[in-house]
Amino acid sequence: EEDEDQLSMRVERFIIKQHLQNIFNNENIIPSIIKCFSKGIIIGSTRGHLLFVEKNTIGDTVTFTPIRYTKREKQAAVTGIAITKNEEYVSISYDSNEISYFGINKIFDNLKTVNFELKMNLVCDGFHQGPITSMDVALQRPIIVTTSKVDKTVRVWNFLTGHCEYCKIILTEKEKNQEKEMDILAVAIHPNGYYLA
Repeated sequence: EEDEDQLSMRVERFIIKQHLQNIFNNENIIPSIIKCFSKGIIIGSTRGHLLFVEKNTIGDTVTFTPIRYTKREKQAAVTGIAITKNEEYVSISYDSNEISYFGINKIFDNLKTVNFELKMNLVCDGFHQGPITSMDVALQRPIIVTTSKVDKTVRVWNFLTGHCEYCKIILTEKEKNQEKEMDILAVAIHPNGYYLA
């Protein structure tokens, strides 16, 4: 008998390649989200810190090396990381309802510079009425889509202009000829930016 609140999954093949311990060099900074991409991993924290870990492959051996660390002046937990399919841009959402983005190549610029500051462009200063629940980025257009289960909205943002181009409130769904309130838990955008799921 399974508990409804428990999530169980079957893993057929799971191998730990490397253990990264105390990655932010501070026990009070806790990772909140991890996003993988072809060149490595981006880790966000509960205080808005970002750690960029580079993937190195030599023969059959794969290792991960932390290469860049950045933090915000304004503390807010990282709630989402989305990377465009061509890995050109990264967008970050925070529990303060803010969204920022930057070019992914900036991570690897001037790696020998100790005091490097990653310039992030602010898309919006928080127009959701609660934390962003889910986020995705379109491949062929400068579009980010966000959802919040608090205000029950889906918002489409142009990250080059910083404008919200579309907002839809989704309060109910029909089930067996009755309307019931629903939570928006996830969102996905088609690579061309014209379809949402």
